[in-house]
Amino acid sequence: MHMQFRSGVALLCVAATLAGAQLSAQQTSGSTAGTLVRSDQLSCLLTHAERYLDTAGAVIVVPLEFCPNPNPSAADLAQHAQNALIPEAADEAANQADGPDTETMISLSQARLECLFDLYSSGQLDTTLSQAVVDLDTLC
Repeated sequence: MHMQFRSGVALLCVAATLAGAQLSAQQTSGSTAGTLVRSDQLSCLLTHAERYLDTAGAVIVVPLEFCPNPNPSAADLAQHAQNALIPEAADEAANQADGPDTETMISLSQARLECLFDLYSSGQLDTTLSQAVVDLDTLC
């Protein structure tokens, strides 16, 4: 069990590094888009925010495709990392998606997730979540 946890943490770190590199590449390419996420994935995250906050450190890394599971298995994370490294898989996923490219993994501070959860709980995000894609950089 301990080894599985360590390998899961290591894979999550690799996946977070890949997500950071992807964000860096977007920033250097002149893209003005913020952190775009699908509204259904953000809704899932906020519906289950307490699960993520219970497992959180100062920074919460969220592989969005695994929501509502805040602790995906090492095998799931390995598959996610492998898909991120294979350009063909990324191209295929992008071609199937409608709208702009969205993040598959995000990192949030605990305070920011709490802020988003408060907005969600009070109904202040209802209009925002009715859109297909949400720019997280415009919130909290």
